[in-house]
Order: sequence, then structure tokens, then C-alpha cells
Amino acid sequence: MQVRATKMIAAAANIKIVDQGGIPALYAGLTPILLQVLPSAAISYFVYELMKIVLKVEPE
Repeated sequence: MQVRATKMIAAAANIKIVDQGGIPALYAGLTPILLQVLPSAAISYFVYELMKIVLKVEPE
């Protein structure tokens, strides 16, 4: 019962956002999030690949 109410609240919030700002309003904040996540993901991938070389892990 509680999950259903949560979904209804989320749907109502999305409808209200679209009513007030249009579809682009759903993506407000996407740029700052990408600016935060992309460097973090790049560093993680770099360290992973570097450790594979340092530890001499062979590909499977």
C-alpha cells in the first residue's frame, strides 16, 4: 500500500513539474550532475586499468 502511494506522489510531482516548466524542466540539473559524475567515473576507470597493469592481471 505504501509503495503505491509513493508512486502516486512521484507521478503527481512529475506532472506538476511538466505543467510548470515543460519537458525540459525534468532535465534541469542534468549538467551539474554530469560534471560531477563523469570525472569520477573516468578516474575510477583509469585506476582500475592501472592496477590491472601494476598487478599483472591477465584478461580472461
